Amino acid sequence: MKQKQQTGALATIFKGDTRVATNVTLENGARALGTKAAPEESNTVLINGQDFIGEADVVGAQFLTRYTPLRDANGKVIGMWFVGIEMDRVNQVINRLDNSFGIIAIGCIIMGIFTALFFTNSILKPIPHLLSHSIKLPRAI
Repeated sequence: MKQKQQTGALATIFKGDTRVATNVTLENGARALGTKAAPEESNTVLINGQDFIGEADVVGAQFLTRYTPLRDANGKVIGMWFVGIEMDRVNQVINRLDNSFGIIAIGCIIMGIFTALFFTNSILKPIPHLLSHSIKLPRAI
């Protein structure tokens, strides 16, 4: 349970498509032992022997998940390993990153403007001096 409280991540070991070890809990607080995985995930992992990565409903909530086959010594798929994190939490992290990148982008734009102004000023500063000397040049000839 400590992992679930700290990270919001869930983990389950399935024998076939049935949960045998898990930190997934039901509404009453009991562990979701004996509950079944959804058919889409079960078919991908148990029948096709492939990982399932994507969104899935886990005991009534949407999670970003990965289901991986568990194989016996002969390579036969006998179960699966599941890890997942609630989509609300994933979206919160994405939104925080979006905000951080936005602030960094605005800071870079402001720095770019000041850098451009500095170089523009250093290029334009000698022009009045050059003009005054160019006006005097024909008289000197």
